[in-house]
Amino acid sequence: MPRVLSVINRLNIGGPTLHVAYLIKHLPSSYESLLVSGVIDDTEGSSNYILDDLGLKPIVIPEMYREINPLRDSITKDKKNN
Repeated sequence: MPRVLSVINRLNIGGPTLHVAYLIKHLPSSYESLLVSGVIDDTEGSSNYILDDLGLKPIVIPEMYREINPLRDSITKDKKNN
């Protein structure tokens, strides 16, 4: 069975979310698919309702953010190395 991994930075309102959601939903049933996403920040609207309507359940990686933050990123890196 072919497998498709789709990774999107975040599921905010906009075209990329629609694109990946409909792409995954309309893959032939012979494909196994997995959607991985980061988190949206507090200033953005969520498009999780689109995924809910299509019956898609993403895996959310909390360490994936939109903004680069050297302090937070170094703390996350240090936690993983210990």
